[in-house]
Amino acid sequence: MNVEIIVFTDDPIGALEKASAILRTALHATGAQTPEWPIAHMTHHTGTVTHLADA
Repeated sequence: MNVEIIVFTDDPIGALEKASAILRTALHATGAQTPEWPIAHMTHHTGTVTHLADA
């Protein structure tokens, strides 16, 4: 399965957070749990903004 989320913004961090929240919400709607979600307000990021935004 491929999932594509397009967020129109000039803020790469905001776009990443918005897309992450949408995907996490969709997973929860299917009954999945995400206790170790890797991006929670960018507290666990290990790359540059460009690296994370291009992932």
